[in-house]
Amino acid sequence: MKFLNKLNRSTVLILIILSGLVLRLWHLNQSFWLDEAAQAIISSQTIKEILAIMPADFHPPLFNLLAHFWLLLGDQELVLRLLPVIFGLVSIWAIYLAGNLFNRKVALFAALLISINPFAIYYSQEFRPYALSMLLGIFSIYFLYRSLQGHKRMWWYFMLVTTLHLYTSYLAIFLILAQFFTILIIKQLRVDLFKFCLFSALSVILFLPWLPNLSGQLKLGFSWSSQSAAWVNAVSIPASKVIPLTLAKFVIGQINFSPLVLYVLVLSIIGLIWSWIIYQGFNKKDTLWLYLLITIVIGLFLATIFSIGFQVVSPKQLIFLLPICILLLANGLTRLSTQNSYFVTFLLIIISIICYLIYQLNPSFQREDWRDAVRLVDNKVTTDDLILFKFNGLPAPFIWYSDKPAQGLGLLNTLQFEQSVVEQKLTENLPNKNQIFLFDYLEGITDPEQNINQDIEQFGFKKIDTYDFNGVGLIDEYQRIN
Repeated sequence: MKFLNKLNRSTVLILIILSGLVLRLWHLNQSFWLDEAAQAIISSQTIKEILAIMPADFHPPLFNLLAHFWLLLGDQELVLRLLPVIFGLVSIWAIYLAGNLFNRKVALFAALLISINPFAIYYSQEFRPYALSMLLGIFSIYFLYRSLQGHKRMWWYFMLVTTLHLYTSYLAIFLILAQFFTILIIKQLRVDLFKFCLFSALSVILFLPWLPNLSGQLKLGFSWSSQSAAWVNAVSIPASKVIPLTLAKFVIGQINFSPLVLYVLVLSIIGLIWSWIIYQGFNKKDTLWLYLLITIVIGLFLATIFSIGFQVVSPKQLIFLLPICILLLANGLTRLSTQNSYFVTFLLIIISIICYLIYQLNPSFQREDWRDAVRLVDNKVTTDDLILFKFNGLPAPFIWYSDKPAQGLGLLNTLQFEQSVVEQKLTENLPNKNQIFLFDYLEGITDPEQNINQDIEQFGFKKIDTYDFNGVGLIDEYQRIN
């Protein structure tokens, strides 16, 4: 392409990275939602305390430890989210590196596509481990293929990033297994199967010290699953949706729209465009193309099979597969004629930017607005008032943002509504209280019949106002009437 010949490719890459930075900075200071607040609270503890309370967070410890030291720079949302932003920006450079396995044009196309990808942008703005998982996934794909090309030193780099990936996401095991089956299937790569197994085994051995903690996390996870099927459906997806929903999120990010028929139609059209572009790069003699395609297909298949027995998978946990899609897409674009390549690339950019703007301009798609919700309640509550939650304990964002956490009370002991527990807590805490603020957050899971609202009224309180905050839901203000 002529303009690439005129400009230094390094300059183009820098411009792409800067563009990615601008897209990732918009709304970076929005409120923490449940998981991010929990992340901030966990990471703000001492390292010893972090490792002790990790069972409450179903993730390995690497990001928690990195976030612990990052907190030394400040605890504002903007500051903390800069950590995943950095991982997201390094991912642009990393996929450029991986794209060079094809050629420089593919490298630049891949860098451009991931810089504007709505899903990659969203999780580059989230104070959680997903952007790091995406970055390590790229390095794993790159270093493994370089190793398979005969660069012996790359095996050690592969082992290192694989180990780090395991300490970032438990689902990294799906990538390792997908890579194993890919090498097994592709005849040209099969000669290095033993080396792959050896270095992968070394990574697993280095991960073994964490297994006792994983056992504790599994026990807690199964406990929550047994308490509420609704909770399981809220944090994960059934096996039948793993592949279609993951690919949908890869394409349009976190947005959705009604009716469902229109959503499916739009996704089908965009999906067909993606599939057609990827197919343009098909060459049964191209080992790299086969390596990438088989890896992502098997990765998604393994995640689906696993979800049949254990429904714990969600698209964000499979974000390390997104760069593979991007690389295949970029390769396909370079196989088109120059005119078609321009047009299709422009079309992909428009689709990504539209999805990005829909998310950024529509608060309903954005994260839970706990900051403003807690600020309102804190300003209204007095020492004679109580803040109640339909939750087993105090939600992490309330603890993080509130200046008056001691006046908060979770009315449940588990994720299931228990009348006797609620009545006992209300009996013990409502006397001498004049005003109550009741958050209905996660009500659909813990109190779908709104029994708690009725119980509060039976204790002599009347609802006088209701406030609505994005993602947090309704906050009912009650006042004693007798």
